[in-house]
Amino acid sequence: MDGEIWEREIVEFHNVVIKTGPMRNFVNTFFLLCAVSLIVGCNWFGAEPKVHENQNEALARQNDNNNYYTLGLAYEKGQDVTKNIARAIHWYRVAAEGGHIAAQFKLALFYAKGNSVPQDPIQEEYWFRQAADQGHIIAQSRLAAMYDQGRGVEPDPAKAADWYRKAAIQGDAGAQFRLGAAYDTGRGVKQNQTEAARWYKLAAEQGSANAQSGIASLYKNGRGVAADLTKAASWYRKAAEQGHAIAQYNLGAMYHRGSGLGRNFAQAAHWYRKSAEQGETRAQLYLGILLAKGKGVARNDVAAYKWTNIASALAPPGKTRVLSAQTRNFLERRMSSGQITRSQKLARDWMAKHLAEK
Repeated sequence: MDGEIWEREIVEFHNVVIKTGPMRNFVNTFFLLCAVSLIVGCNWFGAEPKVHENQNEALARQNDNNNYYTLGLAYEKGQDVTKNIARAIHWYRVAAEGGHIAAQFKLALFYAKGNSVPQDPIQEEYWFRQAADQGHIIAQSRLAAMYDQGRGVEPDPAKAADWYRKAAIQGDAGAQFRLGAAYDTGRGVKQNQTEAARWYKLAAEQGSANAQSGIASLYKNGRGVAADLTKAASWYRKAAEQGHAIAQYNLGAMYHRGSGLGRNFAQAAHWYRKSAEQGETRAQLYLGILLAKGKGVARNDVAAYKWTNIASALAPPGKTRVLSAQTRNFLERRMSSGQITRSQKLARDWMAKHLAEK
């Protein structure tokens, strides 16, 4: 008998006949004996040994959809069976169609990644929605992102905000940040900086660097909360220490200007450099200026030229690009041709490495 059919026959036999009452003890015993035959190779019914005894005992104590999900998990992970993704997907689908929330989420992930099934955003959205409707927090957040980004579905910022809200209420920090950003920008909801601050703060307190940077910006500019540069600096620092490039730039700028913090050019250069290495063009410009002037760091025209040259190439049209080009051109007038050549090579090497890592 085909192994897959045998698995289903055992599970269905157990889940239907066991409910007849007087047969319960006999059926439990029979089911476990059948399970053992799959392990030790007794092969009483011509079945191929598949699953470990302990796993069958667990299956025997569970309801049918849990059994199917557990079989899917065993095949996916290769737990006491030969790893078989196709069979895992089969059992996940059986469980998912029966309403098993974890199986629905698993199936959505397979379609999202195109793992052993064709990548299919329609199926991905369908199964994420099935799980999300049952309250699966990650499915809610993933479904929101699909609508937010228009990935495989028509972009729908209002639907995105609605699903972010459901996940945010359950405490998902990423969804809280995204909902805060929606209120901050008015994307999918009516713009409301007070609500933005509320959701940013909830996510920030859970350690979201994006939300920490977001709430810092509101405190810095007095949007949705009373302006408070000390709090702004504190939240920027938390995000910056997690490697958030924009927060690193903003913390450097606060040290540079002495706003909310004592002016400290060395600290400004420190945070500008961290941000600049991640590709933040404003940080590259102002690090270049500090290097050109020798403020907080030793004067270094070669390094200053490198950073302003990079910023002038990568910054979008606007103030940063213009100032970067002006600073680079100013530096050229006091540098030797050898210094310029060396600096240009450093800039090219950095850009090649940075773009390759993206």
